[in-house]
Amino acid sequence: KDLFTAKCPPRHGANGEGKPAIAKMMGVTQKPLASKEVQAKSDADLKKVILEGQGKMKPVAGVTTKQADDVVAYVRTMK
Repeated sequence: KDLFTAKCPPRHGANGEGKPAIAKMMGVTQKPLASKEVQAKSDADLKKVILEGQGKMKPVAGVTTKQADDVVAYVRTMK
């Protein structure tokens, strides 16, 4: 939770709800992290997005593999 709170709210919101203004600015659709679509992704897929980025989302800077695992575990609590 601490790492998510430190790195993710500017783009994903404090509770993973998404930020419509950011999505609109980037021209993307942003699903809440608690959504069925995000929660249906495998842990490995979520971890890959954190470490390597996806689409317009860049990799999260300064995050280790272990920290990415921890963020994925925290995202799983957002059901």
